[in-house]
Amino acid sequence: MIICWNKFQMEIRQIRSFLKLAEHLNFSRAAKNLHIVQSALSMQIKHLEEEIGTKLFERNRRRVRLTDAGKVFLEDSSHTLAGLDRAVQNARRAAKGEIGRLRVGFVFTGAVVVLPKILIPFRQAFRGVELELRNMTTREQLIGFQDGKLDAGFLRLPVPQGQLTIECIHREPFALFLSTEHPLASAQRLRLIDLANSPFVMYARHQAPGFHDRIMRILNGAGIHPEITQEASEMQTILSLVAAGIGVAILPASVSSIQLEGVLMKRLPGGLPQSEIGFAAPTKDRTSVLEAFAAAVGQTFKPYRTRLNKSS
Repeated sequence: MIICWNKFQMEIRQIRSFLKLAEHLNFSRAAKNLHIVQSALSMQIKHLEEEIGTKLFERNRRRVRLTDAGKVFLEDSSHTLAGLDRAVQNARRAAKGEIGRLRVGFVFTGAVVVLPKILIPFRQAFRGVELELRNMTTREQLIGFQDGKLDAGFLRLPVPQGQLTIECIHREPFALFLSTEHPLASAQRLRLIDLANSPFVMYARHQAPGFHDRIMRILNGAGIHPEITQEASEMQTILSLVAAGIGVAILPASVSSIQLEGVLMKRLPGGLPQSEIGFAAPTKDRTSVLEAFAAAVGQTFKPYRTRLNKSS
């Protein structure tokens, strides 16, 4: 193996020497440019010609010129060496996480309050990384991790940790969303207990059980055991149902960025549990690209990060 590698190294040096001599057509100038003695250059060219089996240069005391075979070899070897140099550089960049592909899942809230903060600086710093962004529910992301079809994700907390490393990177209050035609729409001060007789539209529990249960704890804590008339897996769908008067909904306050006619947002009392977004990635077998992305996420959301323990 060492002998083969040394031979490969010698062949690369011979090609580089050939290209330099073809550029200068002068052994003295080419050797000086290569930082080797002229006799060493002559020996490398001789060995290269013996390996190929034909003369690449015609030389005498007055001049050096390429043979027809040398001209063909010059064109092909130039492309080959450029490709090799590019391959070496790309390998080094890949090792640093500067190039590659990353499959990233995100829930709606992540697209609103998380992705804009991380994508712009990451793309500027790692222009060679292809980000494949996928709008996925929390459940879909967890399945994606299990199947090896997802590299990183922004999902709703809490979730079982399993083989993932998860950090909470965003918190925000929940808010109440109701139709502008709802009897409580004009109320100046709203208490949760006032919603005791209102039907609810809820985020589907099977798509994010921890998120759903957190909302239920808020309601149960206020003495409300809601009548759930409809569940949905998309925030836009939930707001559409609210606008149609199907029920009221408790959702992250940032969902108000979906400006839907007929929907009103009201803030809830302070001190209640908050909505949380976590950054998740496999604990093991992490690529250099993933490490670079995880580091960028950690730096961007440093003030808010909380690593979750196995018991979470």
